[in-house]
Amino acid sequence: MRMNYVWFTPIVCCRRKRGVIEEATIKSEVKQSPGCIGYNNLASSIDRDTLEFPHMAILGYGIKDSIEWRCTGALISEKHVLTSATCANTELGQIQYVNLGEPKSVQTFMVKTIHFHPERSIYSYYHDIALIELDGNVNLNGPIKPACLQTQKSLPEGHPKVSNWKLFNYTNKWLDTIEMIYVPFEDCKDAHKPIEMIYVPFEDCKDAHKPQAYLEGGVRDDWQICAVGKNRGADTCKSQSGAPLQIKLNDQSPYIIVGVASFLRGCISEPGIYTRVSYYVSWIQNITRQN
Repeated sequence: MRMNYVWFTPIVCCRRKRGVIEEATIKSEVKQSPGCIGYNNLASSIDRDTLEFPHMAILGYGIKDSIEWRCTGALISEKHVLTSATCANTELGQIQYVNLGEPKSVQTFMVKTIHFHPERSIYSYYHDIALIELDGNVNLNGPIKPACLQTQKSLPEGHPKVSNWKLFNYTNKWLDTIEMIYVPFEDCKDAHKPIEMIYVPFEDCKDAHKPQAYLEGGVRDDWQICAVGKNRGADTCKSQSGAPLQIKLNDQSPYIIVGVASFLRGCISEPGIYTRVSYYVSWIQNITRQN
C-alpha cells in the first residue's frame, strides 16, 4: 500500500500490483500512480475503538440555531470534503456546516467554498460530484483521518461498503446537542453494521437504468459505477446522497473511495448509481493544489 501526497496532504492512495475487478468480472493489474511514496501512518492510524469510518462527514444547511443535517461526505484532505453536487446545492440552499468525528471529539467547520465540476448540470446526474473547501484545517492527530481516492478505472477486488450518518435526539439546536453515530442505512435490518455492496456489471446497470430525465444518455461507464447490496435486498434505504462507496485493501489500510452516492432508489434490489471517483482525480488534485 502506498500513498501519493499533494502539498503534504494525502488524498490519493495507490497500491502494489494485485488483482482488481474490471467491469465486475475481468481481473487485471493496476499500475502504481506516479509520485507514490512510502506508506504513511497519517491516513492509516485509525483508532479502532472509536470510528470505523474516520473520514465520514455530515453536512448541515441553514443557520446556526436551526441547522438541518441532510447529506453525507468524506474527508479526503486536511481541508477538503468530497460529496455529490446534488447535496451541495439543495432546496435548503447550499451546505453551510460540516461535522467530522464522533460526539466526544467532533470538529465543526463552516464552508468556505464549494467547487462544482465544470461539466455539471443541475438537470443531470452526470458529473454529480462536488468538493467542499472548509474554513480551517482539520486536526488529524485524533480519530479523524482522511480517506483516499481510487485512481484507476478498474475497481479494487472485494466488496465495497456504504455507510451513512443517523441522528438521534435531534433538538434543532447547535451542534453539541446532536448525538450522532455511524450507520449504513436508516430503518433497515442490521442498521448498526455497514452494508457490503457488490459492483454491478455495466450492461446490467444499463438495463436497470434506461435513458430518462436526468440520465438522458443512460448510465455512462466512464463517469459512473453501479452497485447494489450484497444480498440484493436493498441499496441505500433512505440513504443520504453523497455517501462514499469505499473499500479497504487490507485491515491496516485506510478506506479508498471508489464512488459517491448519486442516483439511489431506496430499499429495492435495483442498483444505485455512484459517481466514479477515478475519472475526477485530476480535477480534484488541481483544486487541492490551489487551495
